[in-house]
Amino acid sequence: MMDAIVSFIIAVIVGLGIGGGGFFVIYLTLCMNYGQIIAQGTNLLFFLVSGISALFIHIRRKSVFSPELLFIIATTLPATALGAHIADFTDPKIPTFFLGALLVISGIISGIRTVKAFIKEKNEKN
Repeated sequence: MMDAIVSFIIAVIVGLGIGGGGFFVIYLTLCMNYGQIIAQGTNLLFFLVSGISALFIHIRRKSVFSPELLFIIATTLPATALGAHIADFTDPKIPTFFLGALLVISGIISGIRTVKAFIKEKNEKN
């Protein structure tokens, strides 16, 4: 039951575009004892299903434009296949390191943007 609740919450977060994929990998590795590669693959499949569900809503609201979507699909599929092929020949610690580094870098960039937006908003009020 707990797995269903966690999966639903993460699907909602992903559907909102907040980026819950990292949380799902952490949940799978720490709580479910999945290996890193299996957790990342499961996360990709999970994101595919929840992302497609959210995509229909975004298309209906016309917040996604077809040319950009086609470009993303056309470039992502080959890159994913290449990444999966490379992962077969690498030490599992390497994807773990890069995922962690990506999460840290994304967090830092997001934090910097938030602080800049806060300072800009504060200066505009004065």
